[in-house]
Amino acid sequence: MPEESFDELISPRDLDAERAVLGAMVLENDTIDEIVGIVKLRADDFFDPHHQTLFTTIITLRDRIKVVDVLTLKNELEKEDPDDDVKKWEERPKKSLLEQVGGTAYLAEILDSSPHAANAAHHATIVRNLAVQRRIIKVGKDIIEKAKRPPGSAEDVLEYAEKSVLEISREHESEIVQIKDVVYRVFRDLEHLHKDGRERTGLLTGTRFQRLDEITNGFSPGHLIVLAARPGVGKTTLALNFMQEIGVTRSHRIAMFSLEMDQNALVERLLADKAKVNATHIKTGRISSEELNRLQEVTAEIYKAEIYIDDTSYLTPMDVRRKARRLKNQHDIEMIIIDYLQLMSAKDRTVSSRQEEIANITRSLKNLAKELSIPILAIAQLRRSAEDRDERGPRMSDLRESGAIEQDADIVMLLHRLETEGNFALYVAKNRHGRIGTRNLYFVAEHLSFEELARDDRPGFVDGGDFDAGAGGAGNEEQPF
Repeated sequence: MPEESFDELISPRDLDAERAVLGAMVLENDTIDEIVGIVKLRADDFFDPHHQTLFTTIITLRDRIKVVDVLTLKNELEKEDPDDDVKKWEERPKKSLLEQVGGTAYLAEILDSSPHAANAAHHATIVRNLAVQRRIIKVGKDIIEKAKRPPGSAEDVLEYAEKSVLEISREHESEIVQIKDVVYRVFRDLEHLHKDGRERTGLLTGTRFQRLDEITNGFSPGHLIVLAARPGVGKTTLALNFMQEIGVTRSHRIAMFSLEMDQNALVERLLADKAKVNATHIKTGRISSEELNRLQEVTAEIYKAEIYIDDTSYLTPMDVRRKARRLKNQHDIEMIIIDYLQLMSAKDRTVSSRQEEIANITRSLKNLAKELSIPILAIAQLRRSAEDRDERGPRMSDLRESGAIEQDADIVMLLHRLETEGNFALYVAKNRHGRIGTRNLYFVAEHLSFEELARDDRPGFVDGGDFDAGAGGAGNEEQPF
């Protein structure tokens, strides 16, 4: 082996474990699927570059001829090393891969020293964990260098540090795959759905509103969902109704960033909705014994929910990314709610307008949803012009600084108060992956909760129906409620 640098000498590694893994893969081919498929070991997890070459060659043979043994491995390694750069003045042929890894003698040493193949997964885990430690050391050094280098800000270094550590923790989860590895998995999923008589839905289905779920197919990982309305119409209340069902009733882990309302106010609304207790009674403290008993029951239920609330009134996309990544690492959150989008600040002196600032924010949120593979529900405010159409309701163009929001969102929902008291319409104006349409809601003001109703359940509703979203999933903006 070449002479090692000081950094290499202090790098954590276990060459015996690396040899044990390679030997087991050759002696017992069934261990290959376990090592690669379950432990998710990769060539660059090996410290020794010779071991990296051997691992890659074994995987190549397994894919090509299915059987890997000493003879097939030796024959494969006897081919010329394509990376051996022979200079013009060197009068020698290219070295073979076998020569590069130490020859037949080293192969024999690996096989002779290999313990029982039953322990292969254990040894592979050791190799993988040590590789992660080496990557952490490298990232740590990079962070130190960035922190010492002017004129970078502390926030930039912190952003780099958290993103780098998150990438290390997730790098084995997302790799480039050939379509053959995906197509049968997708087909098996469809086959199971067919046998069970079920339909495919998003990860976070059951928003409480079944007819809405029929349109949106739930809130899917990687999607940015925008819920918009004029001030005071009930967009925060509806978002909390979503959170109540998804986070409390269905036990999904949710993070809520509330720039407008504090923690106590949010929880009071959850209690009123869940216990069906008058929200004014909770706010004033004038609660009957019967109401107190109901509140005690739901308090115990909400207490168990894994919902994380941040009521910081000033947040930038960088703040949200940093906190969301930490919550994903520590608690594996499954959804984020932001109330509300236009209160965020991009904190970027280079932007020339508020529209550009909002564009940066929405693009950042969309990227974050994709990075963490979770849905993000962002509440947004509509322009005053949305109030001028009466029963015709708002359009996507009524979104303040709307261009980027329309472009980046996968789903846009517009909440509209109708003339008849308590009647609301929720218009799915954009659905990138499905149809659009309107759902009728009734607002129970005492409990701060919405109920989904069929068109004929109460007078005063309009029927927007459902429409095929067509190419791109954008709806017809002229379609009235």
